[in-house]
Amino acid sequence: MSAVKEFDIIMVGQITIDDLVLMDAPVKPDNMGGDAIYGLSGIHMWNQDRVGLVMRKGTDFDLEELRKLTKDKVDFTGVRNVDTPNLRTFELFDRYGTRYFIMQKWGGDNKDLSPESIDDYPERYRGNARAICVAPIPFPWCRSFLAELPKIDEILLVDPHYDAVYGENRSGWDDLFPKIDIWAPSENELMDYFGIGQKDDVRDYIPYMKEITDKGPSVCVLKLGARGAMAYEKGTGKTWHVPAYPSHVVDVTGCGDTFCGGFISGYMQNRNVFEALAHGIIAASFCIDHYDSRSNYLVTEEEVRERLRDFLAVTEEANCII
Repeated sequence: MSAVKEFDIIMVGQITIDDLVLMDAPVKPDNMGGDAIYGLSGIHMWNQDRVGLVMRKGTDFDLEELRKLTKDKVDFTGVRNVDTPNLRTFELFDRYGTRYFIMQKWGGDNKDLSPESIDDYPERYRGNARAICVAPIPFPWCRSFLAELPKIDEILLVDPHYDAVYGENRSGWDDLFPKIDIWAPSENELMDYFGIGQKDDVRDYIPYMKEITDKGPSVCVLKLGARGAMAYEKGTGKTWHVPAYPSHVVDVTGCGDTFCGGFISGYMQNRNVFEALAHGIIAASFCIDHYDSRSNYLVTEEEVRERLRDFLAVTEEANCII
């Protein structure tokens, strides 16, 4: 019998501070962003209270704000203070709604603000969690962190950074896949990894997802944006495709990270891939209808449970198996 773990999920990633620039509105400065923050919000929505956070925090963010938003349900032992500003970006939208990220030169850099070694992962967390969710840290630091990460029986979900799936980085996954249980790229990231074009029929992605699981992971999850999400499970040979929840799209920033937080929350309930996909889709549906991550933390468990019930009432698992 496995020992009782203190934590259900450890969230690993980065924080950014984003200045939002719209064509027809005043600048909205100091939005709380970053993959760790959005991923954590996707976990927090489901009323998880045994969660730890691993990230490096710069001097221009007050952790007390996040502590209040999470209602003291998150352990911050893994938050490491760094004597530099946080990663700072302009999140810029043009007149047609196209989004651009521009790094601000006065902010910190990935080298200082990325978890990159066992020193970033507290002793208290090692072997003491049921799952670890690693957000899209740029690959040089993600690779070194994963290589040193002690893993016993935890479920490890990794969401790859966009730069990790092309060029010389691509082959670097071969050594990491045996350690990973769930790999969760976006559609574009899977396309870049294999050097393929977009598929009109999502079933055409299945052979590529199977190839990933042949390298180690038990599950390959594919985030498809407006087309929802899909997952292939090696143990059962099943593939599911679930639709997106109908939402008013305001800003897609952080939706993939929020999805992964929701997915791992659902998966750790009973390791049911379909239910995990539904949890991820619902978490992302709350992220997409506003700017800034703070609103994600204000969503109540009652709201997400109600939306999940409505979604499952019209989305039967049998109709999602492809």
